[in-house]
Parts: sequence; C-alpha cells; structure tokens
Amino acid sequence: MLKNFKLPTGFPPSLVLKVVQKRHFKHLKMRFCADSTLIVNLPRYVSKRACEEFIATNLQWILKHFDTIKQQEANISLNQFYLFGQWVEFETLLLDRELESYLQKRLQDFGFEGDCAILMQLWQAVMQENLLMNPIGAKSKLQSLLRMVYQKALESYISLHINAISQKMQLFPKSICYGKSYRQLGCCRVKDQSVRFSLRLALMPYFCIDSVIIHELAHLRYPHHGQDFWNLVRTFDDNPQGIQEWLQANYSLNARLYQKIFK
Repeated sequence: MLKNFKLPTGFPPSLVLKVVQKRHFKHLKMRFCADSTLIVNLPRYVSKRACEEFIATNLQWILKHFDTIKQQEANISLNQFYLFGQWVEFETLLLDRELESYLQKRLQDFGFEGDCAILMQLWQAVMQENLLMNPIGAKSKLQSLLRMVYQKALESYISLHINAISQKMQLFPKSICYGKSYRQLGCCRVKDQSVRFSLRLALMPYFCIDSVIIHELAHLRYPHHGQDFWNLVRTFDDNPQGIQEWLQANYSLNARLYQKIFK
C-alpha cells in the first residue's frame, strides 16, 4: 500500500506512516500509537488516492500532534527519573543492595564506569538509545535492566496497598503477576481468582494504581462491567474516571516513556 504512496508537502520526513487496510474497517481513521507512528485505518473499498487526500486534508492535525509528541520527547529529562507520574531526583530513590549490586555488575559488561550513580547511568543509556555505541542486542538488555527497577518499585507499592484495599472490599486474589501490556492496565481471571497488572502503572500516579487495583478486585466478584460491578467500584473509588483524565492529559509523555522502557 505504501509503494509509490504520495505524501503531502510538509509531511514530517521523520514521521513513520503505517497504512492498515482491512475489510471490516468502515471509515478512514488515523491515530498515533505509542511509538509515535501514524496509523491510518483504510477500508478495503477506499482507494489509495482517497487515502492520500485524507492525509493531506488532515495534515495540520498531524503536524500539531506530531509536534506535541516531539516536545514531550524533548522534555524527557536525563538528570531525573520518572516514577509514579512525576520526575524525581535519583538521590531520592533507594535500591536494595542486591538489586544495586546486580545492576552495577551488568552495566560494567556494557563498559559503564562504576563511579556514577548506577540508576542514572542506566536511565541515560536507555533514554539516549540513539547514542549507544554498544554491541547488537544491547538496547533490549538495558531496557530489561530498567524494567527490573520499575517492576521492583511497582511490586513494592502494590504489595503494600492491595492488602489494605482487599480488606476493605473483602476480596482477595489468590495470585498477582505482572506484564507489559500498554492498553490493558489490569486483568482479572475469575476462574483462578488471579489478577495481573501492567508495568505501565509504574509510570502513573498512585491514585491511578489504586483505581486499577479496585477495578480488578471488583472483577473477582463481578466478571462483567454491569451495574453491580460499577456500584461496587464507586463504593471504594471516589473518581474512577480520574485515570482516563490523567492519561488524556499526559498521553504523549507516557506513551514515549513506555516505548523507550517497556516496548
């Protein structure tokens, strides 16, 4: 579809365009995904020319949103760490000795010196992926190390708070696990009474994490999003829509950080 595809004058050369054509698509639509790729959903009956005109007509919208994404990326600090929805100083983050020792050993394998803060070196290496001069596969290995830090932080928060919330709701999961899903922040398996949380939550404020905990615990009793389910959620969550409001307000930065760390 992209072969000989004519883009309008002014279309950003660094913006990746992905056209997806499927029979069940009813309308031409476009959106930016987590890695700032522009995705155009193209119905089977719509021609390539019509798609080109659609992109040209919406060029200003594309430029506006792409500029926002680039500004957010420029706002990614190399001297601070982003955790639980805010920028924090590296000095305020406490790593357990076992994790710190492990990170230091692994970073030395990539040629990093040990005289600087371990976490700062790791953060800067992942954020400046285009500057890395390391062997093939280094990017994914460094991301894996940084994900380990985020998972430790998220596990620590959730393990501390889910017990208190479970006591209030009188709903207790039999097991808790973690994944990297972007869209699904939490998941409940009623059959085995287990819940799973996305590591993306480590990039979000505490109130968002609490909302997801309440949401998934409520699913232990009510599998579907019926009225009884929402009544239970609202009993323990004063603002269940707050998480969506935060995501809309912080979409670009959150998506870029997710792409760099968890993708």
